[in-house]
Amino acid sequence: MGIAILAVLVLLFIVFAYLGARNWQVWHVVLLGGVFIASIGFSMLTALTLRTYSTHRTAYESVKKSLDQELAQIEMIKSARPNDPEHKSIYEVRGDVKRALTDRGRVWRNLRIGELQPNTVILATAGWGELSCAPVADADEFDEEEIEPIPSVDGGEAADGAPAANAVRPLGLETESIVYAFKETPIVQLNAGVQAALFDDPEFASRDTKGNCRVPTFFFGEFKVTAVADDNSSITLQPTVPLDQKQIQELEDDRFTWVLYEVMPVDSHLAFSDLSDEQIQNLFDAQLFADLPAEVRQQMLDEYVRDQDRANGTDPAERKWALVKFLKSYEVDVDVQEAIPDPDRWFDATGRSIAGVLRQEERSKFAKGDEALFDYETALRLKNDGAAEIQEERYFRRLRDYSLAYRTIFHESEKLDMDIADAELDIQKLQVALKGLNQQIAVRSETRDKLTADKTKFDYERTVITQYKDALEAKWQKVRSELSLLYRWNKQFATSTPQARMPGGNRQAQTLPTARQK
Repeated sequence: MGIAILAVLVLLFIVFAYLGARNWQVWHVVLLGGVFIASIGFSMLTALTLRTYSTHRTAYESVKKSLDQELAQIEMIKSARPNDPEHKSIYEVRGDVKRALTDRGRVWRNLRIGELQPNTVILATAGWGELSCAPVADADEFDEEEIEPIPSVDGGEAADGAPAANAVRPLGLETESIVYAFKETPIVQLNAGVQAALFDDPEFASRDTKGNCRVPTFFFGEFKVTAVADDNSSITLQPTVPLDQKQIQELEDDRFTWVLYEVMPVDSHLAFSDLSDEQIQNLFDAQLFADLPAEVRQQMLDEYVRDQDRANGTDPAERKWALVKFLKSYEVDVDVQEAIPDPDRWFDATGRSIAGVLRQEERSKFAKGDEALFDYETALRLKNDGAAEIQEERYFRRLRDYSLAYRTIFHESEKLDMDIADAELDIQKLQVALKGLNQQIAVRSETRDKLTADKTKFDYERTVITQYKDALEAKWQKVRSELSLLYRWNKQFATSTPQARMPGGNRQAQTLPTARQK
């Protein structure tokens, strides 16, 4: 099409040049021919330029559109998007990784009891880290040959993927290190309810025919590393806290392996957030928590079941968090000004991260319409400031510091033992005092019985004496009456005339015996 148009233009130019040559000079025609040829070249260059521009413009628009999409995607990945829980922001993922690494620390699995000594445990480390759950995780995707070979001591790999003879991987443990020891139990030995709570795949445990997949099921205690063999074949541990009788009994069972944690496993809301109420109840197996009173176990179970559910009116403010929706853009500092390499605590009093491993290195940003969870006090402050409105209040259980709880329980148990010893000593003293008191009671009882007998005799004697006294008083009254009569008679006789004293007048004297008889 372009060639045809160009041919028509050339023919028209020749015709017009021929017609104009009658009145033009030769150099006018030559100049016009040059201009025409130059115009054709310019038009061709212009067309090529336009095509190139159009091509690059289309590519530019496409690339720019893709770039804008990628930038938006990057911004979405970087920024918090609480409204899109399926896609975490890079800060959330980075925070999860940092927290996981910080909380978990290093782990040494598949250790076995080598020797038990008084207040000392020697663990054989020849097979540590050899077991893997990878072949069990997906039987169709993993084979035994695909397990990463264990490097030898010098950093190389042994032939055929096997460890070099008598080679043990360096433990990385130093003396005076503190570790937390647990008993490992193969998952096939767990009850079906616990298996269902731990693993989504119901056939996961059945595929573990060799018992390679193990989980910690009993806490042996906190230990201090006192010695590490030069060839890394064993480590010597001493408990930092005296072990109780149950821990000692579990220590003596050499059928199970040990796992050591550099950091005591930390409590987390996320650990149980994906479990149903039934799965949580299965984890609180009655056999595993047989030492707890039924009401305490039920109270703990209720806390875990209700965790992150809607709060009720009886929940205290410190146990509540609030889902807020921002009414405007909002930014907040989540880090302190300068990181501290080895802080005594991870966060300051306001919740900002101190440790460098937890730092976000920039302010957290929230756009209008974003939703996020805050503690209840912060949510109320945001509401009062007009920055957000509370959408929902949720109950969050109290997280437990297991390391602190272990030491606290030990100290409380130790204090309780001391109180029991003091009480037993007091009981012994009271028993001795009671024995002496009983002896005194026996003596006093005997004295009382004697005094009672004496009193009975005394009462009898007093009765007899009273009767005798009454008889004497009656006799005395009789004698007194007689004496009174005699006295009156004698007085009368003394005052009478001589004639009256004669025998003829002796009439009163004759009545005297009668008076005496009376």
